[in-house]
Amino acid sequence: QGHAQEFAQGDDHVFRAVRVVVDEAHHARRKGAGTAQDGASQACGCGSALPGSACCALDARARLVAAEPSDATLQALYAARRGGIEDAAALCVGLLTDTPTLLPALHLLFLIRRDQERRPAALALARRLVRLTPQDPGMALELGALFFEMRHWAEAEHQARHAVRLSPLSAGPHELLAQVFQERREPAAAAFHIRRAIALAAHRRRPLLRELAQVQIQQGALAEARASVAEALALGPDDPATLAQMAVVEEYSHNSACATQLLDRAASLTHGGWAGLREARARLLADSGDHVGALAALAADASDGPALNASALLLKGRILDRLDRTDAAFAAFEAAQKIDFDQEEARRHLSWIETTARHYRQFFLRSLTDTLPRAGPAAGRKQPVFVAGFARSGTTLVEQTLSMHTQIAAAGEIGSLRQVVKHAQRLLHSPLPYPNALTELWMGDQLRGLDTLRDAYLNDAEQMHGVAGNSEPYFTDKMIFNEMHLALIGLILPDAPVIHMIRHPLDVVLSVFSHLLSGGVRSRGDIVSIARHYAASIELVQHYAEQGLLGRYMAVRYEDVVSDQQAQVTRMLAFIGLPFEPACLDFDRSERYARTLSFSQVRRKLNSDGVFRYRKYRRQLEPVYPILERHVRQLGYELE
Repeated sequence: QGHAQEFAQGDDHVFRAVRVVVDEAHHARRKGAGTAQDGASQACGCGSALPGSACCALDARARLVAAEPSDATLQALYAARRGGIEDAAALCVGLLTDTPTLLPALHLLFLIRRDQERRPAALALARRLVRLTPQDPGMALELGALFFEMRHWAEAEHQARHAVRLSPLSAGPHELLAQVFQERREPAAAAFHIRRAIALAAHRRRPLLRELAQVQIQQGALAEARASVAEALALGPDDPATLAQMAVVEEYSHNSACATQLLDRAASLTHGGWAGLREARARLLADSGDHVGALAALAADASDGPALNASALLLKGRILDRLDRTDAAFAAFEAAQKIDFDQEEARRHLSWIETTARHYRQFFLRSLTDTLPRAGPAAGRKQPVFVAGFARSGTTLVEQTLSMHTQIAAAGEIGSLRQVVKHAQRLLHSPLPYPNALTELWMGDQLRGLDTLRDAYLNDAEQMHGVAGNSEPYFTDKMIFNEMHLALIGLILPDAPVIHMIRHPLDVVLSVFSHLLSGGVRSRGDIVSIARHYAASIELVQHYAEQGLLGRYMAVRYEDVVSDQQAQVTRMLAFIGLPFEPACLDFDRSERYARTLSFSQVRRKLNSDGVFRYRKYRRQLEPVYPILERHVRQLGYELE
């Protein structure tokens, strides 16, 4: 919007003069070329309006050299920035058609296409700018932010890291890298960079404090989050967004009445509030059991504002589900999953999941792993208890239960095992990526390689996730999809207990479909893709079991925990090597904030609401029956 306002102001006499020159040049070129046009002169498919030969086809070449603009060109571009947007874009297109690496014109066209939300074009132009100016931290930041908006997380991280290296004393690169770490579920690293951004920022301290509070909430550090929001409120006591965030802190601290008062105050400052406020109010009402009131709060969005966003639609669907309005609930889930859904990214991610699972099945064979050494015990260090299972299978329930024990601290969804997988090639000095990097363990100089991987896991858990500060000797690790790496756990931490949560596959898939999940489930959008993702995961676990690679493993059925809580809790604690403690049955009294989408469930007493919930949705789930039927029966369930 800022760029658009700038374009709309000022005179443009210089621009008009240069425009005539450019138009005449194009007319002469078209006249000389006749009416025929080849592929090079046609507009590029990215939407930049440049010919393909001056856009993406050019970017495919190995070397690009920036062209220096003349004074007249700079003067014309300056005038163009103050003229109309379309005329400015036309001038840039004309100049770049002749000189595709003209930096000022390239940058101006990038700004225009970005503000017009023509993302493929903006991305192509930004890529070229970064290639031409590799030492420009501003362009690295622009490209990283664009990647982040488009959910291209790896590319966003690469550019954010590059921007920090180029400009470590600027707030913007630190803020972007913090957002990347949040997406990767690494809140400690995110908090570090937000604090750096706060220290470096001359302005915008209040939004950054809110970002810090959000990360602290993700860490379960509600007291610290409260302090950050309070500091933001001191800078702007009547800021509705900050009041709404304090309401979240109070909600998670079991202070529903205080949260409601804060939402009321925020709404009064915005003449009724915005969609996010009404969604927060609906969530509070739903958690209190007032489902009709919650639906009414959400209905306000349809009458005086934009359509419900994805999270509000899913909340609406879950409320309708509690009211047994099944068709309407499923329709809400389906509509929500399609909002901002990138089908191509989902297809790539599902393909990656299935390919990775297949590769792991081919590599992890008993005949091979029996030849590998095992890591020794990590004496004197905190010991992990892995709570594995597909998303929405009951892992949060079990972690919250175990964390009520005096000897177990809840670390939540920590990415330490993922870091071991990511860095195994470097740690083992292998030319091959994981899992093939493990073949280095056959070499005489890597006989202690698994100890290296074990220590890398424990170091990351202690340093990045606060495990070292716990007084309890055990900590839980319930990172989503750790079951993909059960064979690795058995190699580097053979004594670590693994509790694998099993739930009826149709209930799991339906529950995933009714939530927006990050950190692994990006094959969302349709329930068939989620079912395929689940099938790939459970098939890999079954392969590990057949090969005897599960380590110290115990399966626990979610339905059994619901039907006989004390027996299953006693069984799990005995498996870990700890005595039963009655407090573990009262997980809903925990002062800890569970940093997952299951937060609202574990604030309530254990109930059977989610057991065989799929039965209400038999018709809607028919497309996934062929995918899941075999796994349903193998896990001991029925397909009704």
